[in-house]
Amino acid sequence: MVPAMVESVEMMMRKWREEETREVDISKEFTFMTSEMISKTAFGSSYSEGEKVFNMLRQLSIITGRNAYKTKIPVISDLFKNSDDRESDKMEKEIQDFFLRILDQRKRETTREAH
Repeated sequence: MVPAMVESVEMMMRKWREEETREVDISKEFTFMTSEMISKTAFGSSYSEGEKVFNMLRQLSIITGRNAYKTKIPVISDLFKNSDDRESDKMEKEIQDFFLRILDQRKRETTREAH
């Protein structure tokens, strides 16, 4: 896990050296680096592979915040979903599919290494 983290930091530092004459948005860079570390250590993939999932998670948090104080009637809200509910259901399915694909890939790699 530590080597993956070191690799992500080194990659960020190389990028900064190449762009030393330009201003760097540190917040954006650290967000990217953190996401890269999570992707590598937890899923064995790069941030670019999981970028769509991170964006969907960010969008889900916005939808959740937007709907946090709305009152929903249990049966009716299940039958008549608003656009936020439909969008979040779709993203939830895509996120689950992504993680299942990563887990299947890791399982195949582990099985291959064991043989």
